[in-house]
Amino acid sequence: MKAYIKQAFDVETIIELLEQEKLSQGDTLLFMDHSNYGPFCSEADFAALIDSMADKPCDFWGLICEAERLDENWQVVPKRLSQGFLAVRSSLFSQPEFRAFFTSGRDMDEFLTYFSSLGYTYDVAIDISEFQSDKPEFNLDCERFMPYELLKKGYPFISKKCFQRSDDDFSYSNGESLPRAMAYIKSQGYNVDEVYRDSLAHNKIADLRYLLKWNYILPAGVREGCCDLADVYKKTVVIAHLFYMDLLAEEFAYIAAIPEEIKVVVTSLPANHGKLHKWMEKIGRQNYVLLEASTRGRDVGALLVTAREYIRSYEYICFVHDKKTAKSFGAFPIGESFRYQLWENMLKSSCYIDNVLDTLQKNPRLGLLAPPEPVQGDYFALVANAWAGSLRATQKLLEKIAVDIELTQDNPPFALGTCFWCKRDALAPLFNYDFTYEAFPPEPLPIDGTISHGIERCLSFVAQSQGYYSGIVETSEYGSLQLVNLQRMLSDVVAKCSKEQYFNNFAELCGAGNHLLDFCQEYEEIYIYGAGVAGQRLAKLLLAKKMPVAGFMVSDGYTFPEESPLPCYHLSEVQPQENRGVIVAGTRGNKSAMLEAVQQQGWVHVYCRY
Repeated sequence: MKAYIKQAFDVETIIELLEQEKLSQGDTLLFMDHSNYGPFCSEADFAALIDSMADKPCDFWGLICEAERLDENWQVVPKRLSQGFLAVRSSLFSQPEFRAFFTSGRDMDEFLTYFSSLGYTYDVAIDISEFQSDKPEFNLDCERFMPYELLKKGYPFISKKCFQRSDDDFSYSNGESLPRAMAYIKSQGYNVDEVYRDSLAHNKIADLRYLLKWNYILPAGVREGCCDLADVYKKTVVIAHLFYMDLLAEEFAYIAAIPEEIKVVVTSLPANHGKLHKWMEKIGRQNYVLLEASTRGRDVGALLVTAREYIRSYEYICFVHDKKTAKSFGAFPIGESFRYQLWENMLKSSCYIDNVLDTLQKNPRLGLLAPPEPVQGDYFALVANAWAGSLRATQKLLEKIAVDIELTQDNPPFALGTCFWCKRDALAPLFNYDFTYEAFPPEPLPIDGTISHGIERCLSFVAQSQGYYSGIVETSEYGSLQLVNLQRMLSDVVAKCSKEQYFNNFAELCGAGNHLLDFCQEYEEIYIYGAGVAGQRLAKLLLAKKMPVAGFMVSDGYTFPEESPLPCYHLSEVQPQENRGVIVAGTRGNKSAMLEAVQQQGWVHVYCRY
């Protein structure tokens, strides 16, 4: 190629260059925008990738071509070139239709189909046909859902779309591709810090937590790292707020595991200090200090007021507190279980503490580690309602400490319980604010909506505002327990939902149910095309909802099921009418053929989604 225009362009820049007639300076226009992170290759390799296309006889080219696919409504999404990069030769950009494309406001996703229809030719630098099917229903947005596989094929970017949560995140895999992609580029020597910094600035922290799998499951009996932590110990403080003296035997078993070189600060009411000193003597603890706390503000007041000097003086901070369920509030084991969850995953053993510090050390952007969210008892409702009644209280708190980050109902906190390990800098706005005990409401503390509840929920957002991400940390033993519990809960929730909604996958559960019922209510008669497992499940649901289901339809020549809750007909036996609708009930593999079959029979009122 004779020359390149090397800048990164957006559409507005191209229109400006067209108006100034500057595109004649080169024979190839390289269009690059901010859709991607990268390139994750050397400058020489990127130049070689571009040069490999120099002799290809085409009018424009891209890095990859995404195949034609179907959206959730079974509508065709045309094939397109990869986003964020496009090479256009003068044989195209010198033509009036090129100017017309951009000045007409067309979307860049239309570029390939639009110019191909006009007779212009294209090519790609990287063949990804092995990831694609001849059937559109089996294709997906590879840039969004296969970043690791594309990197391994030589694609030099990771799309920013990967960092935005989608209902389809579990439609094709278990979501492992993005974490693998990040690990891969890191293993190749690329600095992932800018990716984290930018993604934290532009995405919801809850989405990033789920997409990047920020869970750290660490062994409690084996040291994973090998670096000397002597200097780190000197920069570390563990702050424990202890209120219930009947829990000291349990809690000091954890405090005894803290390496002696780490400073331990205990906050408690003055009347408790004698017992606390005796327990410190009992476990042989020398490196500790006792501070006088107030009942006002409870644990967060003790942390931010009483222990202020220490949270501002150490680089690594662990905060824990005791917890108990009042007899008037709930069953005894609920609070005991939550307390176990907090302490077990913060201070399980000396090896575990070392592994936590190693994890904070080797992940520069990791600023906060919290125990897993509780799901036992009434805490289960917090799985989908972590804000409870405290969104506004958290917003007001962030305004108070000058943290400018938008909080919304669909971006929930995931660090609950106000126990954590952190880097001081990650929570600096919270730690640097001069709280007083008067900032906290007097007892009895309301169950929601106070500054205390805002502090509990603000942690991951404060860290995000400082350019740090947050994660969940748990011992391998507790992680196993939690996984089994969540699997059981998921199974029971899915069983319950299946009685109210028709779905085959997570995306359908999240988005399709109401559309289906709305469709059924538009017609006097509903027929289900497909009497297999999917059709039988659908019929059971619709009958329970008292929808006007008239029967099953199956393809001509197919046998009817031996047992059926509805009359069965062959497709040719039921004539389309304005008052009749048909629902295609099949697998993703056969739905396309089924949809075509009913349309050939003249049906126009057809429901066919995933």
